[in-house]
Amino acid sequence: MISKKFKQLCISAAVLVLFATTLNAQQSFSEVPTMRAVWVKSVQAGNVNAGYWDLPGKMKRGEFKKGANVGVWQSDGGEDQQFVFVKRENDTYSIQSFNGFGTVDIAGGNNADGVNIQMWEGNSSPAQRFRFKYLGDGRWKIYTLAGRAICLAGRNHGNGSNVHIWGDHDGPWMEWYFIDVNNSQKLEPVGYSQPVEKKESTRITMKQATGNDTLYRDQYFKLVDNEKFNSENSNGELKVHLNGLETGKQWNAVIGIINNAKQNSDIAAKRSILKAVSEVIIKPASGFAENLLKGPVTKKINDEAASEKDAESKNYIKTVAGKF
Repeated sequence: MISKKFKQLCISAAVLVLFATTLNAQQSFSEVPTMRAVWVKSVQAGNVNAGYWDLPGKMKRGEFKKGANVGVWQSDGGEDQQFVFVKRENDTYSIQSFNGFGTVDIAGGNNADGVNIQMWEGNSSPAQRFRFKYLGDGRWKIYTLAGRAICLAGRNHGNGSNVHIWGDHDGPWMEWYFIDVNNSQKLEPVGYSQPVEKKESTRITMKQATGNDTLYRDQYFKLVDNEKFNSENSNGELKVHLNGLETGKQWNAVIGIINNAKQNSDIAAKRSILKAVSEVIIKPASGFAENLLKGPVTKKINDEAASEKDAESKNYIKTVAGKF
């Protein structure tokens, strides 16, 4: 017959498992790029040469000290400061040392505040499985399967400081940069695209931008997002407006719109604007003054095309230049 105490222990264990499962289910985990050498650097260390994960001692290739705690140190260029993420089952990863065959491991498989992160031989245990959460701006958190986070011991990123696990909370001592050894770029999640910032142009309309106020025009085409522009230009309003201007005003407006669209950080919006401008019927020069201006205007637009890095946007600007 099962004792009452044993039943209580079973219930407590089930609650703990359920809590850990629920915690992980609530997290929004990210897919980290794999099979490349990275430095793992503390966000708390900022731009200072400090806070890099480090294996104790100067390990040669193929070496690791079983049971050695992972700490942080200033960058010394050694392979013992480089790690590789390896995809495992159920959106988990192992973290392996680049210089040998050691695997990052939770000491003793324990789930408690202050348990060390150590190097161990790979054994596919839960103590060697981790999940990642991307926070933006190159910052990541690393979670154990039980929902604790890897962080700096004592919030200290100085040479020799320890790395361990702790209950998850916010702070740069719990955040890490993953820096690609080959190009020194901070890793972002697989398939990640930088969110387009909501812009001030939401307060400016196409009607205002095509009025007599060049300040509205400049702000609109520099800041408008693609969805808003396409909505307000659904019937070719920009083309109609530009086609209706007198020659000199049309040329000036075209140059201004091209210049400001190039500065738009929403590349889709930039392309949409420049495409619309490329469809405009450019009016020919009439009279001595306009014929004198035609050369400088064409050169200005060609210069804008030459300095544009996006190939599609460049082609639209060249199309405009070819109409003069």
